[in-house]
Amino acid sequence: MRKIFILLLIAQSLAGGAQTIKGIVANAKDKSTVDYATVALLHLPDSSIAAGTRSQNSGKFSFENIKPGKYYLKASFVGFSNSGKELQIKQEDKIVSADTIFISESSTQIKDVVVKGAKIEGKEMVDRTVYSIPAEVSKASPNAYDLLKKVPSLQVDYNDKITLNGSSNFIIQVDGKERDAQYLARLLPSDIETIEIITNPSGKYEGNIDGVINIKLKQEARYGVSGNINAGAIPRAQTSGNLNGSLDYAMGKATVYATGYGWFNDLNINSINDFKQTKPDSMYISSGPGRYKFFVGSINMGIDYYHDKYRTFSFNTSYKPLANTIDVNSNADIFLNQIKTMNETNNTNNLTQSGELNSSVFYRQQYVKPLQELTIEGTFYHFQETDDNKTNIKDYLLNESLSNLNAREENTTSRRTSGNLKVDYTQPFGMDTKLEAGVQLYLQQINYNGSINQDTSIGIPEPKDTVLANNFLYTELRQAAYMGFTTGFNKLSFQTTLRVEHSNIKINTDYINKQIFPDSTFNYFVFLPSANIMYKFTPTQNVKLTYNRRINRPSLTQLSPMQSINSYNTISVGNPSLQPDIHDKFQFTYTMNIAKSYVSPYVYYDLYKQKIDANYILEPSPILNKTAITAISNNLLTGNEKGIGLNALIYFININFKYFNTHINGTPNSLTKDTTYSGFSISGWAFAPLPKKISVFVFANYQSKTVNAQSTSITPFFYGAGARKEIGNHSIGLFWLIPGIKNLTVFDNIVTKPNFTLHNTASFDGRYFIQLTYAYKFTKGKAVKKVTHNTETESDSKKGMQQ
Repeated sequence: MRKIFILLLIAQSLAGGAQTIKGIVANAKDKSTVDYATVALLHLPDSSIAAGTRSQNSGKFSFENIKPGKYYLKASFVGFSNSGKELQIKQEDKIVSADTIFISESSTQIKDVVVKGAKIEGKEMVDRTVYSIPAEVSKASPNAYDLLKKVPSLQVDYNDKITLNGSSNFIIQVDGKERDAQYLARLLPSDIETIEIITNPSGKYEGNIDGVINIKLKQEARYGVSGNINAGAIPRAQTSGNLNGSLDYAMGKATVYATGYGWFNDLNINSINDFKQTKPDSMYISSGPGRYKFFVGSINMGIDYYHDKYRTFSFNTSYKPLANTIDVNSNADIFLNQIKTMNETNNTNNLTQSGELNSSVFYRQQYVKPLQELTIEGTFYHFQETDDNKTNIKDYLLNESLSNLNAREENTTSRRTSGNLKVDYTQPFGMDTKLEAGVQLYLQQINYNGSINQDTSIGIPEPKDTVLANNFLYTELRQAAYMGFTTGFNKLSFQTTLRVEHSNIKINTDYINKQIFPDSTFNYFVFLPSANIMYKFTPTQNVKLTYNRRINRPSLTQLSPMQSINSYNTISVGNPSLQPDIHDKFQFTYTMNIAKSYVSPYVYYDLYKQKIDANYILEPSPILNKTAITAISNNLLTGNEKGIGLNALIYFININFKYFNTHINGTPNSLTKDTTYSGFSISGWAFAPLPKKISVFVFANYQSKTVNAQSTSITPFFYGAGARKEIGNHSIGLFWLIPGIKNLTVFDNIVTKPNFTLHNTASFDGRYFIQLTYAYKFTKGKAVKKVTHNTETESDSKKGMQQ
């Protein structure tokens, strides 16, 4: 009996002395966690191995059944220097926290060439995909736009227009601070460390965006000067070009910067308008040449102040001018009961000018504990745009003299002023969980003023003047709050957030039909949940299930009841009673890294309601003095879309493909009918590095038809090829878009109703769209850290803006 008692005491002692060690492996540079790092537990003082493991999701690791004693924890990972810490495990300890082991990146230098691998690698996290940018890839890219072309799920066309999985409804950030697309031209590719893609934004972000592109920069020394210049020109036939440059000066704790961007197009276009009515049987066919001129610029200046490694303050101000001119001269034939009754000439000149001013302040407080962070951001934004549209229409009865002259001028001025204050906080709990929460206060006021002046002569009587005026004032106070948490264990990670937004809106309208759109005040709540679940089979394979709800608010032109003349037969009218549309999206994604390839197929289901579209009706127009098509904005579309897709990077080939099936539900008022259609989109970009610092590249992009409530749009097939030669810090290149196509259709839209159809197209000569490019980048002194340069938060520019 005594022996049994002694054995029980020994067993109890051994059981009580078996301890658990938990910890996290993180990158010393940016405090991000490191998955699948090797962690060894060594006895001290002889350094013999006691146990070994690998860090799992969010860099977590653990050791169980460890006896009391003195140990050394050592963490290692490819491309990083080893690091560790000593631990003393006592008899009374149950769970021992090793906290965080920070490891630092290392690289092998061979004649100033950094060896880290030659391909972009994708790493899946629970809420995003992180792509690392190796030195070989960044050196072959003259600017950030070119670098983005090599990242899966991103597309960049010849005009530097960026899309994310074919969508333009996303925001761009640099080190977590929002940017406009033009800002990216100033970034040196060698300064970019990773590019994060978020396709399922959490409640931390505005409820009206579908994605986030976050570019993280290398954090190096902050002394010296750096900058770059990029230029491109198409000298023949279709004149086009861009010029941008930037300069940064870093002096210890402060960095000041300035950058400028400009892009212009001057294209000869040809337009065709084909209108057919069934009752009465009439037809209007017009065509003619025109000219399209477009310029957009951006000036950006600011300062970043690094008080210490935990606190950062930034100030930024930017201004973006835009000018857009369209001149069209067309001739039309008008038929009644299949008999030609009239000729018409139409001369239209439209001039749009706008300016955006944005200023912001930003403060970030980081803590010793990884992931713990407080950010405060305030933004002031002002936008103003003027439109001057002049039209002269001359109608001739067959075999008769001038019968009708209509000279019309449309003037509109729109302004939007907004203020935004955001506070975000992240608090980690233990080794497995972090809590995120934030609040936002947003105030905006929109003022839209317009008038239409018209002189009409019928035969040769005295002119008749018609004046139509509109004053539209829209004020919104929006409050938002969100809370979410992220947790994980072993190979499973989970994130969920809930964002709540409340809008209080007041509308004042002074218009001829005020009895239809009276002054009003209303408010609404919207709840926007999101969730991400990820399971890692191996370090290179995982699956992810995501869900989110997003909101799309109506634009200024969709809200204002002012009539706007788009063409001879089309008038656009906004609707102040519009409600925002809501859509819920589910997606299942499988990701695999194999050899030098990244492959990520997915399936999705998108359910939407109250989607805004135009309701086309045919009615007499007092402005045009004849029957015309009026397009009125309404919450028309309810339906769903399901499909499959693929984002892949196979060696140096970036492929993005999506096949979808869309069903639109009919509405009781017969504005829409049940419609089901299928389509696909595909884009590809490939480059090949050749000897003597030469690289060649090709791209292709196609989007099949898009069907809305009453219209169908068709996008052309774009493709092109080019080559680039690096000469020290200089780069020269040649790019040829759509070789050999004389009449390239860039706009093709058809409206189909029971009693009429309207078909509009526009095209230009693309045979000589050959662009010459030049780039120069430099750094003087130590490498410059360029982070936290906050720019605009919203953009109202239209008619040609890239984003």
